Amino acid sequence: MFKLIKIVVLIELINGILGLPLPFNQYAYMLARNNLTAKKIDLNDKERFVNIYMEKLKFEEFGQTADYFFPSRPIETELANVTSSNIYKFLKKLPKGGNLHIHEFQMLNRKKFLEIVFNREPEFSWLHICDKENNPDCLPNPSECKCTNYFLSYFAKQAGKGWIPVKGSNWTIDKIIEKTTLTGILNGLDEKIYPTDSRGRWLAANKYGVFGFYSDLTKYNRTRFDYLKACLDSSMEENVQLVEFRRSNFGGLYYIDDNLDKVYIEPEQELEMLIEFKKNYIEQNSKLIDFVFVIYGSRRRSKSDINSTLETSLKIQSKFPQMIRGFDLVGEEDQGHTLLFHSDTLMRGFNYSQSSNGTFNLIFHTAETNWPEDMEPAQFGDAVSTLNNIYDSIILRTSRVGHGIGLIKHPELYQYLIEREIAIEACPASNQILGYVSDLRNHPAINFFRSGIPIVLAGDDPGSFGYNDLTVDYYLAYMAWGLDLFDLKVIANNSIKYSSIPNEIKQVGYRKFETEWQMFIDDTYKDVCLKKNKNSQVNVSNLLPSFGPSNKQVELSIFGIGFERAICQKLFCLFNGVKTEAKMVGIGEIKCSTPLIQINKTQKIEIKIAIGDFIYSSNFMYTFIKDTIPILTDKTTTFYENNYNNSKYMSSSFIFTFISLFLTLFL
Repeated sequence: MFKLIKIVVLIELINGILGLPLPFNQYAYMLARNNLTAKKIDLNDKERFVNIYMEKLKFEEFGQTADYFFPSRPIETELANVTSSNIYKFLKKLPKGGNLHIHEFQMLNRKKFLEIVFNREPEFSWLHICDKENNPDCLPNPSECKCTNYFLSYFAKQAGKGWIPVKGSNWTIDKIIEKTTLTGILNGLDEKIYPTDSRGRWLAANKYGVFGFYSDLTKYNRTRFDYLKACLDSSMEENVQLVEFRRSNFGGLYYIDDNLDKVYIEPEQELEMLIEFKKNYIEQNSKLIDFVFVIYGSRRRSKSDINSTLETSLKIQSKFPQMIRGFDLVGEEDQGHTLLFHSDTLMRGFNYSQSSNGTFNLIFHTAETNWPEDMEPAQFGDAVSTLNNIYDSIILRTSRVGHGIGLIKHPELYQYLIEREIAIEACPASNQILGYVSDLRNHPAINFFRSGIPIVLAGDDPGSFGYNDLTVDYYLAYMAWGLDLFDLKVIANNSIKYSSIPNEIKQVGYRKFETEWQMFIDDTYKDVCLKKNKNSQVNVSNLLPSFGPSNKQVELSIFGIGFERAICQKLFCLFNGVKTEAKMVGIGEIKCSTPLIQINKTQKIEIKIAIGDFIYSSNFMYTFIKDTIPILTDKTTTFYENNYNNSKYMSSSFIFTFISLFLTLFL
């Protein structure tokens, strides 16, 4: 009978493990564990060492913040801690590909923007702020002043009621920022808004005009192009090479003539100016891949308004397909109309996209909500819920999903997104500050990513929130989601692959990205090798498995500390002088394979680790077993149950008991 068992097991060993091994012994346990934890990591040797170094930085950060973990706390209180950390400074240099979900006039750090205006003349002399609290014209009844408090605007001639000149006033850059960024507003509230109160946080943002306070300034043509250049310069500084700006329709741009009157510029002329600007910028900054625009309408608007917005965008897109690449609906999703409400108009957008030869895409904000579909109907009597937008965006063939938080409630849709390669634009910092995900360790995007749905990381509205860099989102995701260098490279590549830019520019983009990536890896590798820690103590804490067959190469996991000494060093395992190559797979784990040896009986050998010219004892013994070690899987037991269900001698429970006793007694 036992011979029959052994034949079945041998067949299984020859053909590869058919199912997950049952953990009757440590050897089978580790086979099962390696099966489950195996991950395709396509990194070269230098990248592997950089990955280990990044893991070291992450562990150091975790050690300092475990009891006060920044990604699990409100970003408005932890932003300074995040941006001053070593891992943040390291990640800022990482090539990130593109930023595909970014609202153009909510992108730039407001400090940088105001510094531009404060140091420009005559702009600074024209700059006014609406100050209803201190302007005598607005007292004692502030409502008589029709301007929005703390908004900024240019007045080359007489200013309107309620506006005061910033120049010569007590309005400093820091004071303006405190009043006009969401982090400043939230921190300044006497009664704090709960981290998961998305409605309350949106209300605060809208009440204080967070998303509109400098919109008038960027309508002046010189400020508009100063602003755009600063956005791209900031992107270059953090190695973002591609930007897809979301914005409203073109129009409203003006310049000031000699009579100090506004002269408006036609949308076509503005786009011609943008094309020329792009050409000149790329000539001076060759690593930039591209920047393009996705036009949006406000989801709160009427059907006729959205129809008009789409019509205008399609007309201008047909003339400038290389600049305008898509259409979206924006605004607080729980408080706006659904896609179904606007479906007649959006179907026209879909029809246009199908005949555009790939130059125009629908790219929807979708499922930026925490509500299930039977609890929160969208506003204005749409009859269906916010979460229903996920269905309609798919029907309308959205090319990407903006945010997609609510998708976690519909895993049945995952396969559709995977097969059709619909990427999700994950914006962790935005999702936290607006009250959708308070603890970013639980952000649904990591579930999407590990399930096979492509994701990209994007910034959404960083300037309005109170910071500037996409690196904030990379930090939060890297620290909170269990990502490694391979994951970050995939996500960065995704941002080029799933962008809306033309295919020929994508091919150039891949090459530009790879150039930056290789420079980053080479520079980091050199730096890491120079400052590697030679004084750390190597200490092995565990060896798994501790036994295995002598006629089979068994992958061993060696756990311990001090393995960072192996960065930039040759690494081997030694078995009585027999050397096998080893690899660090983590800051606390080394993997190596056992050698094939011929033995007449069970033999125990101490394992040593060779790091460069130094040899360290593990203080652990590995036992080589002469005989085949039985391995059973769920599928193997099914075989026995099907064939020997009525046999009291060959039941699966008998086999299990026999093997357990055998291993307990003789191993």
